[in-house]
Amino acid sequence: MVLEYANGGKFNDYIVPIYYWKEKLQAILHAIMGLKTIHKNKMVHRDFYIGNILLLRKYCSLYYKHSKYPYSKMYISDMGLCGEADNVDKTKIYLIMPYVAPEVLCGKPYTQAADILGIGIDSKKNQN
Repeated sequence: MVLEYANGGKFNDYIVPIYYWKEKLQAILHAIMGLKTIHKNKMVHRDFYIGNILLLRKYCSLYYKHSKYPYSKMYISDMGLCGEADNVDKTKIYLIMPYVAPEVLCGKPYTQAADILGIGIDSKKNQN
């Protein structure tokens, strides 16, 4: 498999220095749209948080005027745990512990909703 080099680095390095909350929300929305594509295909990522989102700086179509790190594309990485939403091993916990949904810790199956929790936790952590 050959992938394009994400020369913009990690999303969390980009989002932390942004001062304006509106800009953070716009950037997070782009990440959520990528997750939506995974979910539309009836898949779950199982390790979705801002540490697994990479940026490409090129032809900066998504440029935030106050940001130091403009980017043009966002990639969701670490797809090794990604699988079909209805074919999940209930005995395994996939995420980094702070990002695991409470229902998963209680033995319930991992769902698309559990994917969303990771970006929600990161959004809350990055509030100004």
